[in-house]
Amino acid sequence: MLRHSASTLHALIESSPQAILAVSGDGKITHANAITEKVFGYSLSELLGQPIEMLIAEDFKDKDAGLRKDFFCPRDGPVGITREIEGRRKDGTQVLIEITLGYVDTLEGKLAAAFVTDITHRKMLEQIAETSRQKISALAASLLRAQEKERRRVSRELHDTLCQQLASLAFDVGDLAAQTSPSDVAHSHLLKIQARVVRMSEEVRHIAYRLHPSELDDLGLNAALQALCDEVSKRHHITIKVVTKDVSEQFPLEAASCLYRVCQEALNNMVKHSKATRASVALIEEHGSVALSIKDDGVGFCVEAAEGKGGLGMISMKERARIVNGKLSIKTGPGKGTRIDLVVPLTSSV
Repeated sequence: MLRHSASTLHALIESSPQAILAVSGDGKITHANAITEKVFGYSLSELLGQPIEMLIAEDFKDKDAGLRKDFFCPRDGPVGITREIEGRRKDGTQVLIEITLGYVDTLEGKLAAAFVTDITHRKMLEQIAETSRQKISALAASLLRAQEKERRRVSRELHDTLCQQLASLAFDVGDLAAQTSPSDVAHSHLLKIQARVVRMSEEVRHIAYRLHPSELDDLGLNAALQALCDEVSKRHHITIKVVTKDVSEQFPLEAASCLYRVCQEALNNMVKHSKATRASVALIEEHGSVALSIKDDGVGFCVEAAEGKGGLGMISMKERARIVNGKLSIKTGPGKGTRIDLVVPLTSSV
């Protein structure tokens, strides 16, 4: 039975996809399976009885002189300790390995059992994924900046060109109406046309404002947020209290734009989904940063469920915050209302 058990244990160890080594108290390799040869390039005869340091890269040994004592030395302690180190193959090339360590009592004394996995390929894939993530983030940031710049340009053209032309047209139609008799049929038609032009001008002005508020450039963030809240309150009959404290207007336009857009998106979501009747917007500058807080008394929502649906609103807010090194947090829950906090450092620039 003992021979059968030993044979089964040996077969299990040899079939493992991991390299398995046993290290004695003096740091010598006492056992190793066949996979160890593939990972490090040494034959079993070359490994047995040799110090474990022969499998550790010189650079890593220099950085961690107490590696044997602190990690490989058999001792009473927790099982399953894992560590990533730089290994060395027989041909001198380096290999990234992950070692999970346990300790066993044998007739030879206490041994450290090392389960070794070659993670070179995994680390390469992780690096590729991280590089791709950084490129995607940079692209997203570039697209948001380009979008904001184009919004500002189109908004200015609508406001300064089309709105002015419509206003001039309304005056001209009014002049024509004044030259006709009030009893004339044309007089009534001209007044109706003038009213339609005025409404069109107001609609174009509203579109321009939605694209980019002129107050943000001309009067600053405080005035722009106040105008935004006044518009939402008027259009949707929601009471919104605005509080600003010690907020200067001398901070980067990109940071101001981020704060404004996050507030705009939060209020849009509130109007669409929350059924709120009251809300508050607070803007406070302190300790070299500006904090924006938007709260409402609505029905709230499940953040995880909303993120699972891939809503572009939340993604946009998070990406805008990331671009200016800001910190965004959302606190909500069904029936608990919603609070969105954004803290942006005034020195942020990307």
